[in-house]
Amino acid sequence: MAEAASTGKICIMCKQDCSNRPRQKDASGRYMCKVCLDRRVGNGSSAAVDEPPEESDVLASMLSEVEESKKKGCPKCGNAMSDSAMLCTRCGFNRATGGRVTTLVGEETVEEKVEKSAPNEYDLKRAAAKRDLASRPARVVVCTLIGAGVGTAIWATLVYSLKTDRALFALIVGGCTGAGTAAGAAGYAGRMTGMWAAGVTVLALLLGRYAVINQLVDDEVHKIKQAVQGAPVTPFDGQLLIAEDVIDEYLSKGLRVTWPYGKSLQNAARMEDLPRTVATETRKRWDALPPAEQQGLLAQVQAQHDALLRDLELIAEEAKEKAKEGSTWMMLRYFLAIGLAFALGSGFKVIE
Repeated sequence: MAEAASTGKICIMCKQDCSNRPRQKDASGRYMCKVCLDRRVGNGSSAAVDEPPEESDVLASMLSEVEESKKKGCPKCGNAMSDSAMLCTRCGFNRATGGRVTTLVGEETVEEKVEKSAPNEYDLKRAAAKRDLASRPARVVVCTLIGAGVGTAIWATLVYSLKTDRALFALIVGGCTGAGTAAGAAGYAGRMTGMWAAGVTVLALLLGRYAVINQLVDDEVHKIKQAVQGAPVTPFDGQLLIAEDVIDEYLSKGLRVTWPYGKSLQNAARMEDLPRTVATETRKRWDALPPAEQQGLLAQVQAQHDALLRDLELIAEEAKEKAKEGSTWMMLRYFLAIGLAFALGSGFKVIE
């Protein structure tokens, strides 16, 4: 044990082991051999040099130094403190004020608080993802309705203009509705969004077809009203009643009635539009009637016009109701449009 301790007595000047040589120890516990000490002093005198101390002496000196440091240390906790130290690093006693200084362990600095409070890129992306998830259903609904509205408007205009409803025209509605749904889903389309697009397409086609039929019926009613109200009753209208009787008599006798090209009782507007034999007989019978009977025929025609105007609205409503009842079965003609809406709305993820 003494040998292990002696190996630590190293001269601070020459760095040589001076455990078995004359040496001097300073207050800090450092050693200096006599040769280096004399060289440093420079007077060549033989200063007193400690003899190699025993191990017990070294331990005794160390214990005495500890006791002295306690006496000079912190009066509160006894922690070693130098004479110039003002604060105890263990308990925080302040020699100047006589009180204790407490500190919060882990207290954040202003820079750390600002750095932590500022959102990082991950937090920003996560917040954006939450907002996107919350708004996606509403966005899908709005985009689908916009697509269905645009497609239905184009389809209805085409059908109304051409006065014909072809099944392929409905693909416009299905395509626009499905594309709107896919745009609203923004990459999250699936079977549910496809079914939503298909359902909206069916509803759009039903409403669009009913609206087109209503408009066409209203146009025809308006056209008939204008024709009836704008044309006053003329003698020819009374003569047409006689012409109907003449034609019925000729047909019952097996006589041939040859009409001018493109003419009939429904569109005849003058005597020249009637068959020649019918026109001759009609004029003869009309002229043979007294004026009172002629006026009676004209009054009969006017009554027919008034009855037609009264019944016209009822006829139009009946036509609209029949069209509405038939619209449900017409959906079978639009299966391609409905399928297209489902495919586009689901992002072509038919099987998930």
